[in-house]
Amino acid sequence: MEEINAFSERNLYCVKILSQIRNVCFNVTNKRAAISVAANIAEGMGRNYKKDTVQFLHIARGSLYELETLLMIAQMLEMLKEQF
Repeated sequence: MEEINAFSERNLYCVKILSQIRNVCFNVTNKRAAISVAANIAEGMGRNYKKDTVQFLHIARGSLYELETLLMIAQMLEMLKEQF
């Protein structure tokens, strides 16, 4: 019985650590995607040619879709308290 308790305690500890790692990874990824949106818009607006500007705006839109997907996943995993 003592072995089962030790095993359960180790599993609980691992679950807690993995939960914290998951939260940190999601936060870092979300921040990176959000910054990417602003950076690509700024870089696109600094280009001399309309074609280049449009290309960077497309990249920014892709980052927005990435961020939206990450938020939906976080919501499904109940990492968000409110629906966005």
